[in-house]
Amino acid sequence: MAQRARLLRDCLPAAFFIVTLIAVPWVLESVNGSSPARPFYAFMALIIAFCLYSAQQRARDLVSGVAMREEDLLIRTWRSKRGPYRGAQFERLGRMRCTPAADGQSRPGARHVVTYSLASRIVWSLEPVS
Repeated sequence: MAQRARLLRDCLPAAFFIVTLIAVPWVLESVNGSSPARPFYAFMALIIAFCLYSAQQRARDLVSGVAMREEDLLIRTWRSKRGPYRGAQFERLGRMRCTPAADGQSRPGARHVVTYSLASRIVWSLEPVS
């Protein structure tokens, strides 16, 4: 259930920026009678395209409803200095994002059974192999 909630939460930025693209010109028009400059629209289009791509990956994971399980060697893990983002580098799977629960189970240099979402490349859990 927590996995579905996180995947849905990750789709919210796309909706926020679409509403912003509609609301900002409307508010500016009603307040001072002018519309935003063209660079605003170009910037918002880039942000929305990125957010829609990310939301599409999350939606694919939600629709499939299946998490993949595979054994792989964990090479290294890291945490972002600017936010709560965690990541891991695996031998075959490559770079992936990790949930806090998966990060707490990690031991670099050891083999793990990795449970992850295929499209969004989020690791949900790591189980060390003995």
